Amino acid sequence: MRTTNPLRAFLRDRRGASAVMMCVAMPILVGGAGLGAEAAFWKFRQRAIQQQADAAAFAGATELRNGGSDNQVRAAANGSLSSNGFRRDIGASEVQTPPISGPFAGEEAVYVEAEENWPRYFPALFFQHAVTLRANATAEVQQ
Repeated sequence: MRTTNPLRAFLRDRRGASAVMMCVAMPILVGGAGLGAEAAFWKFRQRAIQQQADAAAFAGATELRNGGSDNQVRAAANGSLSSNGFRRDIGASEVQTPPISGPFAGEEAVYVEAEENWPRYFPALFFQHAVTLRANATAEVQQ
């Protein structure tokens, strides 16, 4: 009489193998989908912040061209950021006129830098810090 090892019999058994493989693979598939969706969201927000910075620099330059003071230029740029959906609750912005550095330093121009710090959702299991999304734009006034 031959006795079989129960573990060996279990490993040789092919019934239900696809269910076991699905159970093993499913967390990897769901995790990959979650990470992909979150990365796509970050890319979407990055583009939105860039568009908001571009519009704010343009609004500030328009105010500067119309003879507005530095405070009015900053107010126009910050107003444009707010009206275009910039999230001040998780971000910050800076408006410089004239720009302090860069190719338009000292010129009649408006520089806008915007930054949002988004919390991680799925990758929070591995990384604790937020994702920082930045954009900057410069609009030069030409007569």
